[in-house]
Amino acid sequence: MNTPPSAVPEFTVARDLDAPPELVFKAWTDPQCLNRWWGPKGSECATQRLDLRPGGDFLYSFRGGQGPAMWGRFVYHEVEAPRRLVFVNSFSDENGGTTRHPMCATWPLEVRNTLELAGHGGRTLLTLSGGPHGATDEECRTFDGARASLRKGFGGALDELAALVEGGGDPAPREVSTSRVVDAPCERVYRAWIEPEHLARWWGPQDFRNTFEEHDPRPGGKWRFTMHGPDGKDYPNESVYVDLVDPGRVVIDHVSAPKFRMIGTFEDEGGKTRVNFRMIFKTRKDCDALREFVRLPNEQNLDRLEAELARMTP
Repeated sequence: MNTPPSAVPEFTVARDLDAPPELVFKAWTDPQCLNRWWGPKGSECATQRLDLRPGGDFLYSFRGGQGPAMWGRFVYHEVEAPRRLVFVNSFSDENGGTTRHPMCATWPLEVRNTLELAGHGGRTLLTLSGGPHGATDEECRTFDGARASLRKGFGGALDELAALVEGGGDPAPREVSTSRVVDAPCERVYRAWIEPEHLARWWGPQDFRNTFEEHDPRPGGKWRFTMHGPDGKDYPNESVYVDLVDPGRVVIDHVSAPKFRMIGTFEDEGGKTRVNFRMIFKTRKDCDALREFVRLPNEQNLDRLEAELARMTP
């Protein structure tokens, strides 16, 4: 028995992008643009065909590391440039036949997505919502288990999209990143990143202290605080939360100078957690000026995070 569309559960992700809708729509519909951002972080997407019309499809392959290529497909239902796309996506074989991926066994076989692009003052509010397509009652019951994974997957892809359309090209020259495995589960790491009593104790370089004036950990919520240096100087900071997926990721825009997007992702490694810490600067000039300066403070930040995780109650 198929569940009526009105009863199908959905997930939603959103981004307020510093780019006009025309450019964002192009990034979703131009093969060369899609190859630069679509797919999991670190994978290489290759467009095999793109037929942008209702009933047409986008067939692509993506490869991560030395493993075999995987395949995916969009089938377009609505195309309204530059404000709306409705499409059904799924894993596929190289001929476009719908299939399941063994690592995503809890995901629906097909997901229907609606992309809305609303322009405002030269920017774009992007909203992507989706849920099981043609789903059975059982698929809908198990969808809650896949919802966070889908939000995390789409959220990671949208980070790359934002870096592409806002920075005018490849984000790599504007990025500083580091990674570390910490001895704590993902759930505890996530708490340390969003609960103010923990975050205030570890955020920042060695010997710095923090005073929080405002902290609202939800998409669109503000985080204002003053960082107190060991030399007695105060450093005001203002950020806005962009995306949170419990317990897999936190995305924050640092809106006071220097401007950058901070992306923290947390991956389970046998009860421990690999923390990936990325800073994508607004401009390459800012990144070049600060790249060497922020490397040591970022490592000290992770040192302090590890110490706080050890203090937290399991």
